[in-house]
Parts: sequence; C-alpha cells; structure tokens
Amino acid sequence: MSLRGTTILGRSQVASGNVVNGRTGSNCPQGSNLNQMVYDGLLAADAQNYANQCPNNEQGSPVSSRPNQGENVMIYYTTTLNTEYALFGAIQRWWDDIAVNGVNRRMIFRQFLADKALPPVRFTQMAWALTYRVGCAVAVCQGRTVVVCRYSPRGNIVDESIYRLGSPCSGCTTSCVGGTLCYMS
Repeated sequence: MSLRGTTILGRSQVASGNVVNGRTGSNCPQGSNLNQMVYDGLLAADAQNYANQCPNNEQGSPVSSRPNQGENVMIYYTTTLNTEYALFGAIQRWWDDIAVNGVNRRMIFRQFLADKALPPVRFTQMAWALTYRVGCAVAVCQGRTVVVCRYSPRGNIVDESIYRLGSPCSGCTTSCVGGTLCYMS
C-alpha cells in the first residue's frame, strides 16, 4: 500500500468512528469533515531536509521553523531497516497513539493533550480534519533511522476541533470520497 493509501485508510477509519479512543475500549466519534490527503513533494522535501539533520529526539523541529506545517518524527535506533518498512511502521505507530492515551469525546485539542505523558499528538496531527497535504522522508544517519512527515495546514492548534463530530462527509464543502472523506484536489 502507498503512503497516500495508508493515510487515507487511517483517516477513513477515524471518520467512520472505527478507532479505539484510549484504554476505555470506546471508539472515537464519527467525523463529518475529514479531508482526503494528497501527497505534496514540497512538504516531502522539507521533511527530508529535517530528517537529514539527524535529530536525536522525536519532539520535532520548532513550530516557528515550519510555518503552517505540522510534523511527526519517529526515530529507530538501527540503520538496518528497509526505508519503506521504517515509514509505514512509523505511520502505524502514530495512528496507534490514540489507543494508548485517548482524546476527549468532543475531539477538541486542549493544551493538556500535548502536556500529558504519552501524548496522542502524532495521532491528532494525522487525524486533523482540515489538513489535506502530506509529505514524508526517511534518513539513515548516526546509527539511527529517522522518519519525518510534514502536514499542511498544520494541526494540533489549542482549543480547536481535531474534527467536527457527525456522519462521515456530512460536513464536506466539496464532494465525498469513499463515503468517508471530503474530496481535495
């Protein structure tokens, strides 16, 4: 499966209400306005530039260094991983963040989400409804493999909705793709 396919599948699951929200076993509510993602080569180039710097933590680059771009970073402490495996493994781990540490039922991004232990901020960035462009990169350096994905527009904005609650596509301003995501060209 491609990066785009993996991202769309994850967002479709969120929109459909098929994602477990934390350890309670209940699912996240359905989302009405999640956009379909499109691949962006410029975001991928920005991600590659940061990955090539070989960051030593997963906190990511300062928001001020990437205006209107969200970011997820995964570091594997090995250099033997296949690039594709590293990328798709990182994406799966980011989606899985929600199962470990959930989000409030209203799906509002609050500061405590970012501040708590094991924050689900990588999940919330990927599920951010208004985000519709993504670009990723992998670099092998200094004994580790670094995966970086950049997103636009940026998510994880305090006191804003991760997505609006409601039936899939009921909040789209464009057409609906696959019964779950809003079409973006």
